[in-house]
Amino acid sequence: MDYRTADGARINTILGKKVFRNHLITTEEVKAETGLSIRELILCWIFDPRNDFQKALNDWRETGEPMDFETVQGY
Repeated sequence: MDYRTADGARINTILGKKVFRNHLITTEEVKAETGLSIRELILCWIFDPRNDFQKALNDWRETGEPMDFETVQGY
C-alpha cells in the first residue's frame, strides 16, 4: 500500500478536525501539521486500543504540538 498520498477528508476524519482542504494530500503535508506521516497516523489509529493515540490526538488538538510516533506507541 502506498502511503505517500491520501484523501484529505479521510485524514480529517481520523484527526476529528478539518485540517486539510485539498482532495489529495501528501505525507509531507500531514507530517508538517501533525508530526506523523500518513502511515504512522493510520497505524496509530488502527491500533488505538493498544496505544496512547487518543491522548496524543487530544493534546495535539489543544496545543498544536506535533505528535511523536514512538511516544504514541509507548516505546
